Amino acid sequence: MLYSDTVNIDGIKYKIEILNARRIKIVPSEQVFPIISKDGNSITLSENFFIKIGNDFRVFIKQLNFTVSYEINAFEIFDNNTIEIITNNFNISTRFILPLLGGNRETFLYNKYLMNCYLGDKTNTTYESKNPRLFLQYRFFPYQEYLQFEETITKSKRYIGKYDRDEKTVIFVMELPNSLYDDFKFIINGQYSKLSKNSKNQILNFHNLTVDSLTAKALYKHPSMRKQLELDLGEKISEESELYEKPDVKDEFIY
Repeated sequence: MLYSDTVNIDGIKYKIEILNARRIKIVPSEQVFPIISKDGNSITLSENFFIKIGNDFRVFIKQLNFTVSYEINAFEIFDNNTIEIITNNFNISTRFILPLLGGNRETFLYNKYLMNCYLGDKTNTTYESKNPRLFLQYRFFPYQEYLQFEETITKSKRYIGKYDRDEKTVIFVMELPNSLYDDFKFIINGQYSKLSKNSKNQILNFHNLTVDSLTAKALYKHPSMRKQLELDLGEKISEESELYEKPDVKDEFIY
């Protein structure tokens, strides 16, 4: 968790927790009865407290005298009335290509400041290249931990450059080794089982996953995963078919 505070709205105390760069949790101190709009795009907690998809949710971090703003793209409501605001979920580039840069989740502050990774930025052609590159998007926080990370990543031999996406986020452009070009192509084409053994191991080690994990079973097209998918889908799956979704281009680029 990056920050926690309590606010009083309409006589009700709410605990606001910034979980990471993508999610904020809201926990009421007493029973509330959220009202969800007919279109499912907004939720009202009280007269002056509502959450609407497309709006921004702002949190003032007192000790930093700094305000962070999260775009509301989705929200979840849990049984205890806890609500989580969601900016985005990790895409294929983040889950499968980022590990090819080496290191592990801690190296890239994966569960803290990282928002997502992309194959390119359609709004900024400065760093376009024929070589495989990855655009790492981070939410800026003036914490010493994050500032130290910025200093460290810019010294990486894979670092190409950085720029501000907007006032809230920073993009770091990294270049993958040419030796991984084939594996890079396999991932963006959804051919995960064709990855080299080394790249498969890098992905599993990066996420600290075992051979029994769903990711490992997808990488190695494990029969047990195919059988479960067949049960879920109610149809036969060819042994030649991959067992994990192919990347959707619109999720893998910044537009």
